[in-house]
Amino acid sequence: VAGIGSAYSLTNTGVVRANNSIRYDSASMNGFTFAAMYSMGDTGTAAVYQESTINPKDQGRHTGLNARYANGPLALGLGWGAKKSMGVVAPAVVTTQKTTALIGSYNFKVVAINAGYQLNKNDVA
Repeated sequence: VAGIGSAYSLTNTGVVRANNSIRYDSASMNGFTFAAMYSMGDTGTAAVYQESTINPKDQGRHTGLNARYANGPLALGLGWGAKKSMGVVAPAVVTTQKTTALIGSYNFKVVAINAGYQLNKNDVA
């Protein structure tokens, strides 16, 4: 899940985009920022799968949140995201992938220490 709750967004690397979405980024308040995103997904089209037509209302729906602190040499970030998508196994069901990411860095001017942790969970049986 490469939404604003992922490590991609927390480190300002990579493309963080979702179709049909709205996003809010707060102004920096003493180094603290917050962002939230919601994507309505691809709910307007039906998919033909295993000889049946399915049109789950929440396919492609994506939600994400992140909070960051960056002031001086210290940067910290915490993000969470969830994306619903069509399963690839029969029967066709909508599954949810959830991502939680935590990052931190400290710049000593000569060298910088960076650390990150990302947990991905998928509710496919």
